[in-house]
Amino acid sequence: MPQLTGEQQTQLEQLLKKERDHAAGILQKMEENRHALRQAADREPFDEAAVTALAKLQSELQTELLLSHLRTQARIRSLFPPPRNQ
Repeated sequence: MPQLTGEQQTQLEQLLKKERDHAAGILQKMEENRHALRQAADREPFDEAAVTALAKLQSELQTELLLSHLRTQARIRSLFPPPRNQ
C-alpha cells in the first residue's frame, strides 16, 4: 500500500466512518427483520404472504449492504490512482 498523504488519510478515515455508520443502520434493520421473520414463520396459521414480504425485505437489505461495501471499495480505490508508467 502506498504512503498516504495527510489529506488521503483524512479522506479514508471519513469514508470508513461513513461506511461503518451506514452499515450499522442496515445491520440493525436486518436484525429487526430477522426477528419479525422468525415470528411470522412461527405463527399459526402460516401467512405465506407476510413471510414472503419479510423475506424479500431481508434480501433487499442484504443487497443494500453489499452495494454499500462495494461503493466504499470503489471510493477507496479512487483515493489511490494506479501509478503511471513513465
